[in-house]
Amino acid sequence: MKKKADYQKMLLKMIRPLTRHYTDDGSGLYLGAFSAGYGNRIAEMEGFSRVLWGLASYWAGGGDDESLLSVYQKGLAAGTDPEASSYWGDLHNKDQRMVEMAAISYGILLVPEKLWEPLSEASKDHLADWLYQINLYSQADNNWHYFKVIVNLALKSVGKKWNPEEVKKAMDCYESFYLGNGWYSDGKRPQKDYYVSFGIHFYCLLYARFMEKEDPEHTALFKERAKTFSESFTYCFDLVNNRYNTNARDIDSEGKSPAEGMILPGGICLWM
Repeated sequence: MKKKADYQKMLLKMIRPLTRHYTDDGSGLYLGAFSAGYGNRIAEMEGFSRVLWGLASYWAGGGDDESLLSVYQKGLAAGTDPEASSYWGDLHNKDQRMVEMAAISYGILLVPEKLWEPLSEASKDHLADWLYQINLYSQADNNWHYFKVIVNLALKSVGKKWNPEEVKKAMDCYESFYLGNGWYSDGKRPQKDYYVSFGIHFYCLLYARFMEKEDPEHTALFKERAKTFSESFTYCFDLVNNRYNTNARDIDSEGKSPAEGMILPGGICLWM
């Protein structure tokens, strides 16, 4: 796994078996029995959206397999049409659909020529109205705040109504989670784990990518914090023995030794 093409092939290998499991209008992905704490319709919508984290990145990186593109264009139109039987529905506080809105917004930000521009004007309005709901309800007090940021950036990027005040509030909440030395907690809990890398810093760098000209201060800050974080996070991995490197220097912002953590497969360390 040394080249971008290797990861592109891996993604396609993972998603091709999914093709026959999408609903007829593309708005859901049915994967069988599950134990989610919400209904089947939202779970199918979650299945639909999560694939976009990979597909949008694949297309933005030059991937040319568009076998699922029409499915996603149809699904976005059907799922956000309030008159359709497959409408994804209106939100409420701390709604799981807020999480899925982030993946859809990520796709709009990265590849609008595929996931926004081909939609009809009515479908664009429906999608924008459905996404805007995230500004009207409360999120879980953790990384969920950044879902609101990503959604608003997407709406802004396509010239639709967005809410800069809600973005600022969400950014302020995120700033309160910063611990120092490049590390964040996931909310006010003393939790520091792998999600800091593939979630929190990813969202911050995504903001930096699309707000670089308008908000150079945060752009520079997020880039510097990510760099600082990477300098310590690298010690969580031992690529030779596939285990945690117990000789690593202290990297916890509270001064705990890495040896005090719990090691997961792949060399991920969770501090206890």
